[in-house]
Amino acid sequence: MEVLYRARFEGQVPIVRIKGDTVSIVDDRFPRFGQRDSWLERPAEVMLNASITWHIEVRGSISRLTADLRQVRLGSIHLAGGASRTDIMLPRPSGTVSVRILGGASNVTVHRPEGVAAAPPI
Repeated sequence: MEVLYRARFEGQVPIVRIKGDTVSIVDDRFPRFGQRDSWLERPAEVMLNASITWHIEVRGSISRLTADLRQVRLGSIHLAGGASRTDIMLPRPSGTVSVRILGGASNVTVHRPEGVAAAPPI
């Protein structure tokens, strides 16, 4: 892929910002917790350029995430708001890759390549 990323969103399209080496996908128009339709799904597909190293951070809770990162250079992935029904497939690392899930987790599966070691958090 020659572009940095490619994305497809169903429904209302969020704002995508690129500043320096950071790509942010944000939409303050999406309802917040406690609002009437806050549990509606907003499907999206994001494809990342595999020739650069990505540090992925999701702020806020996430549900029904399938992250097939097996072809991506991954430096880290942090889910900082909780995760449910989440399936993450990791690539073969070149060095240490930080995987953190903060804020609770329910039905979360992280797949690592066969023979790749894993260590608990320090």
